[in-house]
Amino acid sequence: MKKNKLMSCALCCLLFTAVFHITVSANSSWGWIAETRPYDVLPYVIIITLAIETLAINKIPKICKPFKVFCVVTIANLLSFAAPYLFWYSAAVSDQMYTFIETIEHMPVYNVGMSYLIITLAVEVPIVYNAFKKSAQKEKLLLWTVIGTNVATTIIVGIIERIICPGSW
Repeated sequence: MKKNKLMSCALCCLLFTAVFHITVSANSSWGWIAETRPYDVLPYVIIITLAIETLAINKIPKICKPFKVFCVVTIANLLSFAAPYLFWYSAAVSDQMYTFIETIEHMPVYNVGMSYLIITLAVEVPIVYNAFKKSAQKEKLLLWTVIGTNVATTIIVGIIERIICPGSW
C-alpha cells in the first residue's frame, strides 16, 4: 500500500465516486427526454467498442492473432455489456415482479458511468489478459493496453449514450 500510494488513492477515489453519486438523486424522479433508450444504441456501440479494442489489443502488444483477439474481446464485452442489465433486473425482481423487458424499458439511469467502468475492468481485463499473456511480447504492455482501451471505449460509449438518449432527474 505504501509503495503504490498514488495508485491506491486513485482507486479509492474511483470507488467512492461510483458509490456516492447514487445518493445525489435525493429520491427525485428520472425522466427520459427522448424516445431512445440506452439499450437502443447498444448494438452500435458494441460494434464501435469491438473494433477499437480488437485493433488496439492485436496491434499494440503485437498479439498478431486478429481472429482470436476478436473472439475473446467479443465474449468479454458481451459479459460486461450484460452486467448492468442483469444488475438492474435482479434489483427490480427483489422489489416487485417485472419482466426483463419492463425492467430495461424503465431503467432510470444510463448504463455507462463510473460503476460500469469498474464492472467492465473487473470482467474484461482478467479474461483478455489471461487469454493473451503468453502471446504478447510484453505482458505489462498488454495489461495497460487492455485497461486503456476499456477506459477509452467506456468514455466513448458514455458520451454517445448521453448525446443520443437525453434524460434528467
